[in-house]
Amino acid sequence: MRYFESPAYAALNERVYGGDMKQMGMLTVDELALFYRAITLAPGARVLDMGTGSGALAIAIALTCPWADVTGADISPDALCVAKANGRRLGARVSWQRSDLFAQLSGQAFDVIVSNPPYIRTEALDGLQREVRREPRLALDGGPDGLAFYRRVMPGLPEHLTRGGALLFEAGDGQAEAVRAMMAGKFVTIQILRDLAGLDRVVAGDGYAG
Repeated sequence: MRYFESPAYAALNERVYGGDMKQMGMLTVDELALFYRAITLAPGARVLDMGTGSGALAIAIALTCPWADVTGADISPDALCVAKANGRRLGARVSWQRSDLFAQLSGQAFDVIVSNPPYIRTEALDGLQREVRREPRLALDGGPDGLAFYRRVMPGLPEHLTRGGALLFEAGDGQAEAVRAMMAGKFVTIQILRDLAGLDRVVAGDGYAG
């Protein structure tokens, strides 16, 4: 992933993280796209960061939109420990929950769901750069075609995404159109946003039709 190196990144670092992102890591360009779309939330909006990892998205949204009700969910207890520690250190009001996608979120519905999911094809994992391979395999492995996570999410939307809500995914190289096709017919509008390299990277569906 490419990292955001611009005055906008510096402003976000100072405003949201108090100038200290060392332990948490920088938000990538792609995460910033998700973040900036999410901060248009109305008061009381319910937001889910699915597969929260270190909690970067959930914490950024919670600190910038203190009027939102933010939940960060992850299947990994180790990831949640890191996210909780980051949240405490930065003073973010986030509800952390262990869940395999929606499995432990029964009865909960959200106005916005954001996710930077695992989307690397299984066969490509061993060829990743060394620093990327340090990440837990669970956070990287998207199945044979990298799209397993997205397919698993779609059946849960009727229960967990409110009508008129928004769904924002990061997608891997060459995957955005396939993700948009999965979302087709479910949203009033679907946009694909590009990263600094000009690659299709974030798929954003607005106006969930149920």
